[in-house]
Amino acid sequence: MQQRRRILALCYAAYLLAYTLRVNIAVIIPAVVSAGIYSYTQMGIVTGIYFSAYMVGQLISGYLGDRLPSKLLIINGLALSAACNLLMASAPEFPLTAVLWGINGLAQSMLWPPIMKTLADWFPKDQLESVSFTMARSYIFGYALSWGASALLVRFGSWQLAFIFPASAVLGYAVILLIWFQSAPEAPSHQEIRRENRDVPPLPLWKYFTMIHLPVLLLISLCQGFIREGISIWFPSMLEDLLHPPAPFAWIILMLAPLINLAGIAAVRSISAAQRGNSFRTLPLVFALIAAASL
Repeated sequence: MQQRRRILALCYAAYLLAYTLRVNIAVIIPAVVSAGIYSYTQMGIVTGIYFSAYMVGQLISGYLGDRLPSKLLIINGLALSAACNLLMASAPEFPLTAVLWGINGLAQSMLWPPIMKTLADWFPKDQLESVSFTMARSYIFGYALSWGASALLVRFGSWQLAFIFPASAVLGYAVILLIWFQSAPEAPSHQEIRRENRDVPPLPLWKYFTMIHLPVLLLISLCQGFIREGISIWFPSMLEDLLHPPAPFAWIILMLAPLINLAGIAAVRSISAAQRGNSFRTLPLVFALIAAASL
């Protein structure tokens, strides 16, 4: 049990810190636009390239995750993402900026698949739902940490520090993973869990896509992307442009937004429980609430 908790804590911290290397750009955008380094249009292209690379990278990483040790992918993904952030601090020309942030998208895509594979190898099936909700909170606190720290670094230091500081912290954490992280259990009792979770009969690809209702799943993901990723990139810019809040208030608002998101996760979990885990009843209800709030 102690080993499982250690692995979960390491995975949680890895994904939390990874977010400091991807959503920091949201706070940096108003600063670099105000300085005349880039335009909002250019930064929109840069972030669009990031998400395209992230999408492609998820497919590649999912494939590699079944064939390479999780530890290798996670550490290399964090190190590559940190390197991209350090290079972004030099304010390169726009084409190179777009390439670097695209590479960052590929690097970030190397994290979630091997992390979930690791947790599936370490935890029994009846604990995986709870573990998944725990991991879901990691990116919420990642937002809070990244937006809060980046806002302070930009306001009282420079926008370059919002790239350099998290990159340095993540490189230090990669060393900790190198020492303490273990991709799969070695004890016989844990090996049994690993075999149980992987004891699934193979399915033809077409049957798998039919089983998961791929077109519906893609539509849901598209809607979720418009909502979540639009906020994750442009909320700090909208806050700065529309309200011009003083530094302390901007920091407080940026810290509160992810915590409200955390409350949303808890609410959805309660709705899911009330619907007895039926996604086809839970998701339409949740999206209806979002649509009503947007209107």
